[in-house]
Amino acid sequence: MVAPAVAKTAWDVSHVQVRTEDRGAAGLVVRVAGNATFLRLPKLLDALEALPADREVRPEVGGLAG
Repeated sequence: MVAPAVAKTAWDVSHVQVRTEDRGAAGLVVRVAGNATFLRLPKLLDALEALPADREVRPEVGGLAG
């Protein structure tokens, strides 16, 4: 019974949210919030790599914990 509790706790504390706001000519704002753990690093990298390379990107990471 301990294993499911540990797995649920790891899942709960490893969430990270990436939201992108398109501001037209001003570029993109990328807000990252949640827990920055190694478990969610692939999701964060995928989201950042999906951004267009020809646009200015302003990251906002004030909502990160970790």
